[in-house]
Amino acid sequence: MENIVYETPDFNVRYVGKKGYEVYETGAAASTKVAAVGNGEGPNLGLERAKAEADRRQALRNTPKPAPAPAKPAPKPMIQSMKPSERLTELNRQIDAEARYGAGGPERITLRAGGTTQTIDNSPEGVARWREAAGKSYGFKDKPATLKPSRESGSTVSGRVRNDRFLASELEKRAPKTVVQDFVADGDFENAQALADHYGIDIKAGMDAKQKRAYQDWQDSKAP
Repeated sequence: MENIVYETPDFNVRYVGKKGYEVYETGAAASTKVAAVGNGEGPNLGLERAKAEADRRQALRNTPKPAPAPAKPAPKPMIQSMKPSERLTELNRQIDAEARYGAGGPERITLRAGGTTQTIDNSPEGVARWREAAGKSYGFKDKPATLKPSRESGSTVSGRVRNDRFLASELEKRAPKTVVQDFVADGDFENAQALADHYGIDIKAGMDAKQKRAYQDWQDSKAP
C-alpha cells in the first residue's frame, strides 16, 4: 500500500520502510520512480533529503525552457568577381573536368563562373562550337583601360605622368578622385595635378593644412 509522506504538483515522496524513501513522478496513468533516498543516521534525515529531491525536480519542471533560437537563413553564395578572360578560363576548365563523350554522361552540361552560366552540348562538336564562339565573343575579353584626352592640351594623361601603367591600373580599381587623393597623400603632386586636370577635379579638396603648404611649395618650385 502506498505511503505518501510528501507531495508537490508533479512529484511525491513515499516511505518504503527499511529502504527509506522513494521519489515518484506523477503520471496520468501511473507514477514513475525517479529517485531513492536512504533513511540516514539522524531522525527524519532521509525524509528531508527525499523532500529536497522532490522540490529540486519540481523546480526544474517549473523553469520554462528557453525558446529555440530562430534558424539562421542560409548564406547566399558569393559570386566571385572575375575578369571576362578569367571567366572564360574557368568555364574551359569545367568543360575539361565534366565533359564525358560517349561515356553515358548527360546530353548537356551547365557551367558557372563569376555570375555567368553557360549550357552546352556534351559532345566534341558541341564543345568545339562553344569554344570557337566564346573565343570570338567580346563578352569574354577584358576591356583595356582607356584614358580620355586632356581638355587643356589634347594629350592623354598617360603622356603627362611618370608611370602610365600604374595609373591605368589604379583607375581600373578606384574612382579618379580617390587616386588623386592618394597621390596627394604620397606627396606626388605631379601625378595628382595631371589626373585632377584631366577629370576636372579640385585637387585641393580634402587637403589638410600641411598638404596645402607642400602643394604650394611644389607649385612655387615649378614657377619660371
